[in-house]
Amino acid sequence: MSIDRRELDDLLAVVVDFADKVLVDAAEVDLTLVASTPLPTLVTDLTEAEVPDALAWTFEVVEAVAARDASWGFVLASRYAAEFALASAADTSPGCYLASSQSTEGGVLVPAAPLAAGPLDALLVVTEEGIRRLEGPTPDAEQPHRTGLAGARLTAVTARSGAVVEGAAAAAWPVLLGAAVSGLGNALSRESVRYTEQREQFGAPIASFPGLRALVGSAYADLRRARAHLYAQALGAPATPVADTLALAADAVVNSAIDAVQSMGGYGYIDEFPVAGMFRDAISLRARASTALSGWRSGAELAYALEGQGT
Repeated sequence: MSIDRRELDDLLAVVVDFADKVLVDAAEVDLTLVASTPLPTLVTDLTEAEVPDALAWTFEVVEAVAARDASWGFVLASRYAAEFALASAADTSPGCYLASSQSTEGGVLVPAAPLAAGPLDALLVVTEEGIRRLEGPTPDAEQPHRTGLAGARLTAVTARSGAVVEGAAAAAWPVLLGAAVSGLGNALSRESVRYTEQREQFGAPIASFPGLRALVGSAYADLRRARAHLYAQALGAPATPVADTLALAADAVVNSAIDAVQSMGGYGYIDEFPVAGMFRDAISLRARASTALSGWRSGAELAYALEGQGT
């Protein structure tokens, strides 16, 4: 398969310009802010146009958004992965989202975006038997404070187990979650390079010091290696199993966050610099990835949240 690079670059230019102007200043994910952009209908548009590399296009969009704000990238990955799965099941239910569970006993974490329109109608959870519908989801009474992916406002809900939904597939979720991870990695590399090139010691930028150059460069190389494996998954030509690919990317972004904090010294720990928040996002994304991997292998760890009318 081959991507029409020019059309994809035009789309990414629109997304990046909007993200730089609007999304970076939004304290929380609010999908009404993107109503006038291609983002809400991206998967539908690609599917209707029969774009052969629709997942790869979506990967790059999620990655570009996550490089500006990890919470936005995560929520879009959740929405798009659910839409890919429901499209394969010929399901047209509106407003679907995917989120990782807290446990194998029915508790799932759902981005607050679908909750804004009213009570959730159903949950679809990935198990070894397929995608299972969960009935009567309700928000948990007590919500713990979460610092990572704060803008997504992850909300815990519980539900009763129901029937398996025939025909649905969940292959897009680990790939698009990996896209959010990769985008955050790009942001960490950008901030590390920016700081080390601007900060001076002994009359020279600290980026000229061999030790720091090796630290930043090694983290970047690990991220690019992980990204190459993820993108191969998106193109349908994987060199490694999807579970191993996502695990590699999740570890790489956390290690990159640790290295970014180290490269900035004490400034890396304070909220006046973006790396501190990115570190929390990296930990949270790795947690979401770990539940995705567990669910991929042993069930009840990935959830699709449907708002409005049920399936």
